Amino acid sequence: MIGSVDFDKYWGVRISGIQYNYKTMSIAFDMYWTIDTAPYKSRLRFDGVSKCEFTAEKLFKSEVVELVSLEGKMENGGWRIEGELSNCQFTILCESVEEG
Repeated sequence: MIGSVDFDKYWGVRISGIQYNYKTMSIAFDMYWTIDTAPYKSRLRFDGVSKCEFTAEKLFKSEVVELVSLEGKMENGGWRIEGELSNCQFTILCESVEEG
């Protein structure tokens, strides 16, 4: 659940994929990083999504996309997630966030 997610620890990780499931109204960010030579991966899933917006100042293809910032706060009985990838900014309104 959201209370146990430390958003700050994901700053600077690389995004390997973003998946949207229209049946469950969920979005998942698949991420990976290394510490020394040890590989790590994780997934953040945003459930009960009522709004998702990605905004890019300039469109360009990136070989590597990093998560520059990520914040979450309670708003109107759900969560407002705001963040920045190396190629765009995003806002997600959702009911819950799970880490896995």
